[in-house]
Amino acid sequence: GEFINLTSGKVYYGFDRNKNVKPVEERNSIIHLGLDFNVDPLCGTFGFQRDGKIYVSAELYQRDSNTFSAAKEILTRYPQTTVQVVCDQTGDRRKTSSSMTDHEILRRSYLDVLRFTNPPEKDRWNNLNRLLEQGLIVIDPKCKMLIADLEKLTHDNKDEMLGHISTALGYMAWYFNPLKKPRRTPTARTY
Repeated sequence: GEFINLTSGKVYYGFDRNKNVKPVEERNSIIHLGLDFNVDPLCGTFGFQRDGKIYVSAELYQRDSNTFSAAKEILTRYPQTTVQVVCDQTGDRRKTSSSMTDHEILRRSYLDVLRFTNPPEKDRWNNLNRLLEQGLIVIDPKCKMLIADLEKLTHDNKDEMLGHISTALGYMAWYFNPLKKPRRTPTARTY
């Protein structure tokens, strides 16, 4: 079934199942993972870029989780593949709950954590909508949590489970194809 949001203010108005959801076949030796650090849920989107399009082949959605558990799951799914992680930059900060940062945990698990700066939330939303509307993001139908998130998330969201997996996709999309500010062209001065 399709997830329909009956309230106004849909965040991802650019998402269209008919345009953005199609089977995706993984054929790359490198997989990218957009990752949003949370305990409940910890979310990620696996994918790659080819011919200017971003293909999302799988999702990671773990309830009541941690970075150690996520790393183990990633390596179980992709034991012979290079996984490059595009994740929340706050994961590089120490927490009182661990002597290692989330980025260090991933690196010690032999995952390649890429340098990335979080874009402002509204820019991330606008960028994702732009890419969705242009058909530059293709999502495999088995990514049910991501599809539901893209269809249900509103600006006045009260559901704590929503917004995390689309954030993970937003990080990956920004890494591959960021929203760029238009260049100002100088105008001729008249005196």
